[in-house]
Amino acid sequence: MKNHKKDIIYISILVLTFIVLSVFTIGRTYMYGSSLDWYAQHISIPEYFRTLFYNTKDILPDFALNIGNGQNIYNFSYYGLLSPYILISYLLPMFNMSNILVVLTIISVIASTILMYYFLRKHEFTEEVSFIATLCFTLSSPIVFQSHRHIMFINYMPFLLMGLYGVDKRIKNRKSWLLVLSVFLMLMTSYYYSIGGILCLLLYAFYRFLQKTKKISLKIFFKTLFFFLGPILIGIFMSSIITIPTLLTMFNNRLDSNTSINLVELLLPLPKNFENVLYSSYSLGLPIVIIPALINFFKKEKANITIGIILVLLFSINLFNYILNGTMYIDPKTLIPFLPIYTYVIAIFFKDLFNKEINYKVLFPVLLIVSIYIIISKSLRIHYILELLLLAILLVIHHKIPKKRIIIIPLFFLILGNAYVHNLLDNLELRYEVKETDTLITDSLNTITTADDTFYRTSLDVNKSVYPNKIFENIGYYNSTIYSSISNVNYNNFYYDVLSNNIAYRNRALTTTTSNIVSLMLMGNKYIISYKKPLQGYELINTNNGLNIYKNNNVLPLGVATNKTMSYSDFEKLDYSSSQEALLNVIITDQHSNNEFVSNIIKTDILISDLISNDIAAFEGNGKATLKVEKEYKTSFSLPKKYQDKILFIRFKVNNEYTNDRSITINGIKNKVTDKDWKYYNDNSVFDYVLNYQDLKKLNITISKGEYNITDFEIDALDYSYLEQATKNFDKLIVDSNKTKGDFIVGDINVTNKGYLMLTIPYSNGFNIKLDGKKIDYEKVDYSFIGFPIEEGTHHLEIEYKAPGKNISLFISIISLISYIAVIILEDKRKI
Repeated sequence: MKNHKKDIIYISILVLTFIVLSVFTIGRTYMYGSSLDWYAQHISIPEYFRTLFYNTKDILPDFALNIGNGQNIYNFSYYGLLSPYILISYLLPMFNMSNILVVLTIISVIASTILMYYFLRKHEFTEEVSFIATLCFTLSSPIVFQSHRHIMFINYMPFLLMGLYGVDKRIKNRKSWLLVLSVFLMLMTSYYYSIGGILCLLLYAFYRFLQKTKKISLKIFFKTLFFFLGPILIGIFMSSIITIPTLLTMFNNRLDSNTSINLVELLLPLPKNFENVLYSSYSLGLPIVIIPALINFFKKEKANITIGIILVLLFSINLFNYILNGTMYIDPKTLIPFLPIYTYVIAIFFKDLFNKEINYKVLFPVLLIVSIYIIISKSLRIHYILELLLLAILLVIHHKIPKKRIIIIPLFFLILGNAYVHNLLDNLELRYEVKETDTLITDSLNTITTADDTFYRTSLDVNKSVYPNKIFENIGYYNSTIYSSISNVNYNNFYYDVLSNNIAYRNRALTTTTSNIVSLMLMGNKYIISYKKPLQGYELINTNNGLNIYKNNNVLPLGVATNKTMSYSDFEKLDYSSSQEALLNVIITDQHSNNEFVSNIIKTDILISDLISNDIAAFEGNGKATLKVEKEYKTSFSLPKKYQDKILFIRFKVNNEYTNDRSITINGIKNKVTDKDWKYYNDNSVFDYVLNYQDLKKLNITISKGEYNITDFEIDALDYSYLEQATKNFDKLIVDSNKTKGDFIVGDINVTNKGYLMLTIPYSNGFNIKLDGKKIDYEKVDYSFIGFPIEEGTHHLEIEYKAPGKNISLFISIISLISYIAVIILEDKRKI
């Protein structure tokens, strides 16, 4: 097959179709990126990698001190720590990361389109067949939709398709270099989806062997496996620098899943599972033609029947995507890597159609059965039936008038129309809003870092769900927020379960900016950037177009020491609000308590019946109430003077047995509990609110529609002065800002009394801590942070973080790379 004129024309149409679709999707107003996750994760984290590299010149960092109070860098490897896409961006400092990744993502889709087309042409499909099948691939829902939402779902696709070429090369002339390289690049780009990608390559290899041998047996299966196992393992071992440290951090930081195993749902082909193959952006997302294509596939030889059964089971039985999701939940997004195989099946269908080899006596009755199944299931969309009907009409017409354009032209517009509609389902970022807000925040951060060269954290109370990982190319900006598929589980649990920060979002992994004064002061948030009014203890120092900078000199630094410690058992005896005050007075350890902590909390006499009308609530006393809210409910409550301008701690429990999201917002602080069956169920059964804005006179309450069973309602109060005084009782670590960067933290501290030193860095394995030049052991204090005993006197502290498993993984990667080079040389000489 040579690149003749028709191939160039069809490829051009495919590429231009995708580009035009992309242009129409964004218009003049939007960015080519979703308001959900795209900017918060897929752009901000790679941008941080690049910023960190420019600052440290270390292409293999171990630690991310700027995000989430300090995290193992491999918590973020899913977003492309050593991805070729991200490494390319290091060479382009003049361009912002969002533009680079948008362009590279579009290029990856175009490259995948070309690779898919020529893969089909190599297998002797005609230009027309290759065109229409590749169109189904390129305009499949996950390709077009995820190119501007979760780009990690698809950006490995060029390397996966390259692997299909590698399988053919391995079979044809026993050359494995291309297969090894494709596996390696898939893993480096997206280790999560590379598992499905490797299985896709093995499935295709098995199919090719079955075609060749015409036999089905375990012997053939294992022969196929072992023939390809060596190259695949070399590719896997070459990527050890990513996979091993990532696996180690995953095992230590995996949040609990809400999925309960239901054998019926796992093992039976339920009607709703058709969604796994049709149109959905979080599945294979193919057009309706995949149904007759699969039916047709079964009429061929044993190889087709065997692989056809596997392909049907893949999307119809949830067990497979449950396993591919690491048994965390059922989600067909893990089927996306199998798109090329299903596309190949579509190509066979069109080849048989144009060669008049379709058995209509089998196809139409089976299509009728499928249609009836869809109708009676009542779980699928009616347009599936309409499209099947349209396709059947086109097949009948084509049977009578066998012109290819009768099929190709209508299907082209049908597939394009569906792709456009699915693109419209995404909420894209407004270009001008992102640019304007980024500029304002960058200016504010520059104002702060220019005036203050000490070590501190800054709370960014702007677009909380958009900026949890954003560093704004300012390495002097450190935050306490994080939004990542993997993060330090000790820190997440502490942030929500001990510090009692409110959970405002459906995903507990989203650790956003808080207005909780205890949280801000404990974790060293010296500055707040916000459009809101000031919190107690914070003074306005600058404003720019309504964006304010507030400062509080009484927050704790990165490290503190004190002789006031409290045991975990004594801490857990404290009531909720007293425990919050205690966090700024003592360090919690495994040792016995050595002080008499006395709380200054005031128990208020405010009842839940004072806040909510009888119209929506039934009160039972003792802080219990049942609420039935037919539509969003708003009310306000004027605080008695004795509780005004104080810090208020509000807590109550909410029954979480309902199958709908419900939320209650008090003075702008929202708590949400999600549908109990939601795969990312946030488990927010206790609603906590810490109110500490200056001039606090009222409680403004908003309750979303739904039913609520509330128990244990309480409101307590505290004067801010007690927290301010508590922070002054600690000895403070003076961080050397010049030497503290990358994987290193350096500082000095003068300890008044023998006690404990605590660093507000989440505890994990891998820290190498030297106190006055001597390596010391460390432990977990305050449920989450690093701590160790310390003697009275002046001390010099040096800390280096080394990601667990990194050294051995680097060694394995180097040895595997050498093996790969040796294999190439030996294969070239035909020695193996």
